[in-house]
Amino acid sequence: MKINLTKLTNVEKKEDGRIVARCPACAANDADRKGNNLVVFPDGRFACAAFSGDKAHNQSILQLLGQKGGKPSCKFPIKRLVIPDSGVLLKIGTIGESAPEQGSRENSVPQTG
Repeated sequence: MKINLTKLTNVEKKEDGRIVARCPACAANDADRKGNNLVVFPDGRFACAAFSGDKAHNQSILQLLGQKGGKPSCKFPIKRLVIPDSGVLLKIGTIGESAPEQGSRENSVPQTG
């Protein structure tokens, strides 16, 4: 069974694809007044922050919000972060290599003639 996202209240969509909302099982007991106990992950899994791992609490959530099927009722696109390749900005030499001194042959203009 999956969560029917249209039944959620106090919904906040996070950048990483998670949905944070008021937990209906907590709300039935006059709890979760801030409305942020329930987390629904992009793959359809869900958890209540106040009752982590409590199977009976999760069953209550499914009874209140559930619908048949195996995935969330809505999908939200997740934008991938693309980091461009870095390049050399300034080459300053290598360790142990000294810069040519001014007036040395390497730095002077060749004389013709």
